[in-house]
Amino acid sequence: MTRLPTFMLAIGLSFACPLEAAAGQITTTANASQRPAQQLARRLAEEPARDVVQSYGDHFEGAVLSHLERGETDWIALAPKLAAGTDAGTSEGLSIALAYALPLQPVAVLAVLSKRSGPLGVERVCSIPFIEDSVKDIKSYQRRAIRAVSEVRDTGLQQARERCLQVLRY
Repeated sequence: MTRLPTFMLAIGLSFACPLEAAAGQITTTANASQRPAQQLARRLAEEPARDVVQSYGDHFEGAVLSHLERGETDWIALAPKLAAGTDAGTSEGLSIALAYALPLQPVAVLAVLSKRSGPLGVERVCSIPFIEDSVKDIKSYQRRAIRAVSEVRDTGLQQARERCLQVLRY
């Protein structure tokens, strides 16, 4: 078996996986045992959040926000650290991703919401902040989100739960 020098391997991976390469998501043997959310958490602990978010460039949505939208709780838990590094566009994307996750993982989403305004603000995430027709059936989304949030019984999340329900029903 022929072993390629590390730089050739990295170049080959860059061509094979351009999105992951551009987003800094290439997994090497040094970090192969870590899942992507753990890798991102480590980066957020070691680097300024703004630098981490900006390093994804146009791939932030596909490389990060898509995981939140699907309700992946380990990614949702990173939202507060990500929010610290967002600009106007990525901030809006973060809020929308959390809104998508709300009916899927209401406990995880409510746990990261903030009373203050901003990408994690209850008023922003729970206000059905979707752009144009990205959600075809808003009423169905609203019913699913209200049902999911209503079922949250965690006493530590009751204030966020009640405020989110108020906003969802408005």
